[in-house]
Amino acid sequence: MSGSLLAVVIADALLCAIVGALISQSKGRGAAEGVIVGGLLGLIGLILLLLVSSRAPAGAPGRVCPRCAERIQAAAVMCRFCGATLEPIAAGPAPAASETAAGGLSTFSKVLVVLVLAALVVLVVQMQAAPH
Repeated sequence: MSGSLLAVVIADALLCAIVGALISQSKGRGAAEGVIVGGLLGLIGLILLLLVSSRAPAGAPGRVCPRCAERIQAAAVMCRFCGATLEPIAAGPAPAASETAAGGLSTFSKVLVVLVLAALVVLVVQMQAAPH
């Protein structure tokens, strides 16, 4: 494998890992999951991350436990996963679900995905145009 091809493969893996982390975080999952899937599977991994649903269903009532980060009922005073004692939440209007909470990508993530794909296309075109 030539040096320029190896550099492109490594750059592709790094870019896909970074974008994968952003996509994964926007869907309520861990950044490490996105880095692994994006970095190892490349563009196919990014497509898989875009297709996977978010951890919390859109508009799901509840809150996240501050100790173990698991989703629990909004009215809970004790976490069913770790047993942490929680402060009761005052009753009020339910917050509107944002785009990222609904499992969508933020505008920044969408722009970043487009830029990464454009950079990869440019790299491939340059490799094809380079004399062998």
